[in-house]
Amino acid sequence: MRVPNSFWEQIATASGEALRSQPADSRAVVLLSVHSEPRERMGVAGEEGLTADSKLLLGEAVRVLRPRGLLFVYGHPRELPHWGEQLFAASGET
Repeated sequence: MRVPNSFWEQIATASGEALRSQPADSRAVVLLSVHSEPRERMGVAGEEGLTADSKLLLGEAVRVLRPRGLLFVYGHPRELPHWGEQLFAASGET
């Protein structure tokens, strides 16, 4: 779902599907808002880390990010390490 904004294009997606239509390396800045909701709806699976949808979302966000672009993830401090761990693990895959 696209939300109009006068400064940037906001793309609302929970699993990254809306980002799949975006070209690779097309965004200088990607901001992910990991909002606090009940864990089963939020995409964080306790000690196991991120759910499959959250991993897809992060993967798509990285794919559309330009080289040397800015990826900013914000949310509840107890959940952010899961996102960082996934990003670090994915960096070794490329």
